[in-house]
Amino acid sequence: MENDLMQRKSSYIYAKLKEIGVPNVYIDPPENIRMAYPCARVRLNIPRSRYADNKVHIFTPSWEIIYMSYEPDDEFLIKIMDAFKMISANRHYTSDGLHHYPFILYY
Repeated sequence: MENDLMQRKSSYIYAKLKEIGVPNVYIDPPENIRMAYPCARVRLNIPRSRYADNKVHIFTPSWEIIYMSYEPDDEFLIKIMDAFKMISANRHYTSDGLHHYPFILYY
C-alpha cells in the first residue's frame, strides 16, 4: 500500500516537472543510465520525522530533485521553485562544467 503511494507521488513529481518543460526527468535512475542534459533527477530522500510522547508524531517523506544543466542561469530554477509548495533550494555546485541545483521537496 505504501509503495503504491510513493509510486503515485513520484509519478506526480515527474508529471509536474515535464509540465513546466524540463526536457529530461529521471526517477531514481540506475548507475548505468546515461542521462541527457539538461535534466532533473528525482530520488526519495530520508523522511523527516517529528517526535512527541516518545513516538513519531509527524512523518513527512521528502524527495531530492537535482536539476542539472550546462547553463549557469537556467530558466527552470525559478519554474521548479514555483511548481511545488513545500520546496527548498540547497547549495549549487559545479562538476565537470555541469551545474547542479539541488532541491528538497516535502511531499
